[in-house]
Amino acid sequence: CDETPPPTLLAFLRPPLYAAVATAVVDCLASIEFATPLQALAILRGHPTNESVQIAAIERIRDLVVPSAEMQAIFVANGATEAVTATMRRLVTPSPALAAAAVSTLLHLSLGNKSSHLTARSLLLRLGITEILCREIEQQIREIDVISPSVQLLALLTASQSVYLGQSSHYEFVALGFVTRAMRLHQAHAGFQRHCCAAIHALARRSDALAAAAADAGAV
Repeated sequence: CDETPPPTLLAFLRPPLYAAVATAVVDCLASIEFATPLQALAILRGHPTNESVQIAAIERIRDLVVPSAEMQAIFVANGATEAVTATMRRLVTPSPALAAAAVSTLLHLSLGNKSSHLTARSLLLRLGITEILCREIEQQIREIDVISPSVQLLALLTASQSVYLGQSSHYEFVALGFVTRAMRLHQAHAGFQRHCCAAIHALARRSDALAAAAADAGAV
């Protein structure tokens, strides 16, 4: 195959600098508050098994992305989407704090209309994020603060897919079931109900089969 790998993937595959020089966990945690985008990514990738470092680095990425579209583009170009998703996939049962930080960061990396936002959304779909979001919603279904960004991200990604309508995947059916269940559990939270409605609407319009599943589940 002569196809060149996507530049974001090449950035993600570069050796993690902070692991290569064996920077101590305590030093990473002490410096994360002032880390630049590339430093935050290096710290995230340098200590993949240390949850405290993972949370701190992901939260630093989110804090840099939220006010700045320029920062978002820098992070996407340097493999942040892949790195944060890899953290979620690597940890089968991440703590609520890590799951919330990771999903919230992925949401902010994806939320917008610039080319870098479109790139982030495309990457997440290729990385199988729907499966991961299903897992997070199922595991933390009673923790509304944890699952709310997961439902938001699911709605955003499903609504923006370029695949023609009529197709649907196994995990879209799974997601529909979990979102419907979560909606029933948290009926008093208006904002969360809106996110669930957006997700169900986006899923139901993907195919006739999903629309029928939504009706059968009482989501309509």
